Amino acid sequence: MHRFHTNTLRHGLHAPHLRATVLPLGTEGADTITSGSAADLLDGRGGVDHLYGGAGAHTLLGGEGNDLLVGGTGIDRMVGGAGDDVYSVDVMGDVVMEAWNSGIDTVRTAAFVYGLSPNVENLIGTAALFGQNLFGNDLANVITGTALGDHLAGMGGNDTLKGGLGDDIYYVETTGDGVIEAAGAGYDTVFTDLATYTAPANVDEVEATTSSGQKLTGNGLDNFLGGMGGNDSLMGGDGRDGFAGVGGNDVLTGGAGVDYFEFLFAPLGAGNVDTITDFNAAVEELDLQRNGAGLFNTLSATGWLDPTAFKMIGMSEDANDRILYNKSTGQVFYDADGNGGGAMVQFAVLSNHAALTAANIWVFDQ
Repeated sequence: MHRFHTNTLRHGLHAPHLRATVLPLGTEGADTITSGSAADLLDGRGGVDHLYGGAGAHTLLGGEGNDLLVGGTGIDRMVGGAGDDVYSVDVMGDVVMEAWNSGIDTVRTAAFVYGLSPNVENLIGTAALFGQNLFGNDLANVITGTALGDHLAGMGGNDTLKGGLGDDIYYVETTGDGVIEAAGAGYDTVFTDLATYTAPANVDEVEATTSSGQKLTGNGLDNFLGGMGGNDSLMGGDGRDGFAGVGGNDVLTGGAGVDYFEFLFAPLGAGNVDTITDFNAAVEELDLQRNGAGLFNTLSATGWLDPTAFKMIGMSEDANDRILYNKSTGQVFYDADGNGGGAMVQFAVLSNHAALTAANIWVFDQ
């Protein structure tokens, strides 16, 4: 790994490219140095220094000590040196440079999109008017969002992601990633490519991001669990949970609570049949989406399915039948034409052979 040496700039190796005015040097004590609009070089040397750039393109050198480096509104280069340094990044073009193992360093930024540079541990969003897109690096980062809806991604390492208030979205890529959410702090979603993942406390939704087959488990909230093309296993908890297998032969388990199961994407049939293990026909529902891909398009109206469009297999059938159920096997089918001209296509199986009726089927548009 490249290890940046803080004396490189101080001894002039890059000085010809900076074209900077060198302000009075700091001491080995605690210094405060403030620049204006010129392209200045601010050198704090040792001690706990506070370096403030202005409107120009500055270079700030903290040196040893726990320094505060504030770039200002220009595009700045900031080098903290040894110690636990704090950087205030005001524009996306600011460059933060840290050496390996030289302290626990933090960037505070209001930039709409920001990713940590190497060897910086912590990232804090400070925007007050919009949510931010904050990305870590290969270290074990702590990333803290704002009071609005943020997107947080650790990007390697065992990271801690704190969304705060707002409807936050997390991207979880390692088993060591931790998501921290307060109760009632917005509708929060985790996207993950992990083979097995359980929704953390106070997270509402978990979405798979691979087609390799994942096992996702909810918590005690009203969760929504979404698959992604593979043969996924989605298991709810105590709340009113929603499920969408999204392709593949998925296994869906509602758990306690009154749950709903969505069927959203064509093509139906082999390779796209979901098994529901604990369907409660007294209170739960299958939600069928009509869309332009030909899925459930011949269901005539949205809302609860017309009873005339539902038929138990084994009873006499007619041209109005669209959803057919074989209670002896638990198989649920869609018949696009209702008259046998085209084959009916299976899209679900109720493994407990529940007493499904039209009253359990809700139709909605894309």
